[in-house]
Amino acid sequence: MSVVPERVDLGGDELCVGRAWPKDLSADRLSLRVEGRDGSDRLRAGELDLTRSRRRWQVGEVRVLPFATDPRLPGLAGLDGTLLVHRGGRRAVLREAGSYTKVVRPGALDAVLQAHRTGARLAARAGWAAPAAEVVPGRPGTIRLSTVPGAPLHDLGVRGDEEAVRRGWGAFAEGWPEVVAGDASGLPAHDASAEVQVAERAVRQALDVWSPPAPVRLGVERALDLTVAALLDDAGAPSVPSHRDLHDKQLLVGEGLGLLDLDTAARAEPELDLANLLEHVRLRGRQGLWSPAVVALGEEGVRRAAERVGADPRRLAAYRAATWLRLAGIYLFRPRWAGLARTELERVASAPPLMRALSCGS
Repeated sequence: MSVVPERVDLGGDELCVGRAWPKDLSADRLSLRVEGRDGSDRLRAGELDLTRSRRRWQVGEVRVLPFATDPRLPGLAGLDGTLLVHRGGRRAVLREAGSYTKVVRPGALDAVLQAHRTGARLAARAGWAAPAAEVVPGRPGTIRLSTVPGAPLHDLGVRGDEEAVRRGWGAFAEGWPEVVAGDASGLPAHDASAEVQVAERAVRQALDVWSPPAPVRLGVERALDLTVAALLDDAGAPSVPSHRDLHDKQLLVGEGLGLLDLDTAARAEPELDLANLLEHVRLRGRQGLWSPAVVALGEEGVRRAAERVGADPRRLAAYRAATWLRLAGIYLFRPRWAGLARTELERVASAPPLMRALSCGS
């Protein structure tokens, strides 16, 4: 059973919750930011307050924003297009004819715009396409992004189009070394300590909300401690360009390859992005979205890229462990995948091969 309710009563309507993110958490109170669809299939953002009684969370106050409205995202008001993403107070993305529009908090615009432009320049080194970004005049915190041809690797994998998937991973393995060989100066650093903070927050929030049996909690905490030690031991300098949220939905396959969502571009160790991508590939298999053959193509593509950039196997293993833990924590707050997330955390607690490899130094 999911901690996050699948459906929330809006008084004459309902919200089917797709994703949620913890906002505030105490021993018996939880506040969530949520995104979901109402009875008219419109994407809505809001917040839920829950209270815990006898180890069960009960929904209390529900606050859902009117459709395509957000007081902290003033650039969203009155925009036309299909709303694809709306994280309340954080960002929104709309699809329009021939372009996409991204709305962020006005104070974040300059950093997001610079990250997009830097990421596009780096993608071009590999001959990849990336959205061109420009400010929308008169709309605070709003940029317009050009379209990139192709279909996401994620979708091609779901459809079982092994030929297109193979072509996409081949292009990735060939081009990624060019991307990470680019100039990372000017990008913010995301080092091992920063990755530790991200993983610890995701895991501890998940454990506190879920309250698993004591052996599972202790096992996950041991795995987290082991991962933190591995990340911080002989950590490399954040020296290469990094997407920092690289996964199968960010890579488009057409005549060439396209790279999306460059907001988080940073300087990091070369193993960070490869670990994140590899663990997403394996997650798709455990979700039942990709066949074993499609998963194998993804694993091989990442392995080839890792060889070409000279990735350190121990650093890659450490970042993989952190990604695995982080994804399990995040997916616990997605109603459709909460059961899988609990299973993943139970696997972590029983010391699966990745954790054993770290503990024995191999």
